[in-house]
Amino acid sequence: MEKRGANEAEKWRLFVAVELPPAAKEALVRLQEALRRQGLASWRWVRPEGVHLTLKFLGETPVERVPEVERAVSEAVAGTSAFEMALAEPGAFSDRRGPRVLWVGLSGDVSRLAEVQRRLEERLAATGFPREERPFSPHLTL
Repeated sequence: MEKRGANEAEKWRLFVAVELPPAAKEALVRLQEALRRQGLASWRWVRPEGVHLTLKFLGETPVERVPEVERAVSEAVAGTSAFEMALAEPGAFSDRRGPRVLWVGLSGDVSRLAEVQRRLEERLAATGFPREERPFSPHLTL
């Protein structure tokens, strides 16, 4: 958390995400270790405890807005029963210089996850947060 001047409201860098179960994090650690052994040791890796499924990045947000974000999240997930997801194939986001970000996709009830994300996007847009222009692409950044 970064402190601001007396005339500037305190802001937090926020995002809405799904925390992963320990077994998924352990599988991702094993995958990261295997990729390091295959010549990717110099890459910057996400710490296992930091891997999460981002549903919405909010950026620098005044602390006073946290309660409305919490309400939007509660409304978006209301009535949603549990569903199952699993780790899928790895992939990469690339540019003209080559792979820039390694990730792992998800399988299972991806359509239900996308519906929760869509409802979250709607609720947060109604409170003034800008809509994401890119389509939702559920993945876990390694």
